[in-house]
Amino acid sequence: MDSNTLTASIIPPSQCDPLTTSLLVGLFGWALLGGLLAYFWNRRTRQLRLAREADDAQWKANRPLAAGAAVLAGTVLDEGEGAAVTVRIHQRGEEKRHKGAWQHFWTETHREVTARPFHVLRASGERVRVEPDERVSLVDKLDGITQDPESKTRCRTATLTRDERVYVVGTLVHAQDPPRGAGGDPGTTLVMRPPRGEAMLISTEPLADRHASAGHSYLFLALTTLVVLAITHGAYLSDYYALQLRGHRVEARITGTRTFDVWEKPKGSPGHNVSHYVIQARDPQTGAELEAESSQSFYLAAQSQKVTTVPFMVAGSIHQIGAAPTESEASLLFLGVLSIGYAIFCAVALAHQRPWWARKRVIDTGSGRLAPDTVSVR
Repeated sequence: MDSNTLTASIIPPSQCDPLTTSLLVGLFGWALLGGLLAYFWNRRTRQLRLAREADDAQWKANRPLAAGAAVLAGTVLDEGEGAAVTVRIHQRGEEKRHKGAWQHFWTETHREVTARPFHVLRASGERVRVEPDERVSLVDKLDGITQDPESKTRCRTATLTRDERVYVVGTLVHAQDPPRGAGGDPGTTLVMRPPRGEAMLISTEPLADRHASAGHSYLFLALTTLVVLAITHGAYLSDYYALQLRGHRVEARITGTRTFDVWEKPKGSPGHNVSHYVIQARDPQTGAELEAESSQSFYLAAQSQKVTTVPFMVAGSIHQIGAAPTESEASLLFLGVLSIGYAIFCAVALAHQRPWWARKRVIDTGSGRLAPDTVSVR
């Protein structure tokens, strides 16, 4: 028999075979958790790079303008009626009762964006016309709210108004500026428009800040993942790795056998005793006494002296019956639940931290019933 077949015939039913153990440890312990660590670190590095680039772009924003991709920084000059850019988040309210406690939700049903041209006054005193379209991405606070208690609907709004400090990311092109003519040809000047095939970005907060904040969030998740990896592999699977890395196989001479019973009561059943079978052996190299649970069939063969030796994996004081290291089914189940649960936690954490303008739907929740004066913005 090869080593895998031999081990499978020796190890108790509660243990997974070596191949399955290796695959599950690799899948949940390294592919999932290690993949999350690599992803978070990569995203953290990218966000910090974008923060540096944004900071550099903001510094260059006060330089003389030229046609092409640019960042425009300044104060909004607007002579029109109302806001230059308005984002409306329409939401519908509902309430649910769970275990005696009420909770309400405001869920986005649709989103509207209205935008019209305005001017930005640069630090140099130069006025630049900005021509956003309805694809514009506005980075600002959702600080406006109107509510209709009768229909259980409301509208949250973010607006760009005169005198606000802004950073506009787009493309400068030579075009006519109706209110003012300047530049090379009469009546033409540089006008900021959306990049080809992309949305214009208008931010009321420094561009570098939002990337730096995202970078810190990814760094926190990367460090948390590193801690989970250390606990999982450094503590929880320490015996497994000790046998994998430092262990060696010995053919130990069987010196005795014993059994013990454990009372088990699965849910919905009356319960019963489960017998466990133990092999006692001696390491021929060191003379150390070895003992481990085995399968019933191997126990019976050892008890009748049909077999006189048994393979053990030994690493110092750590030892395990069989020709290769294994882990119990319960241990691997816990590893899988821990890894998947942690991945779900990370997904929820990222979704919770994502700002409203980066979400497909804005959902606000609160405790209590949906009353006429309920204004939850979480």
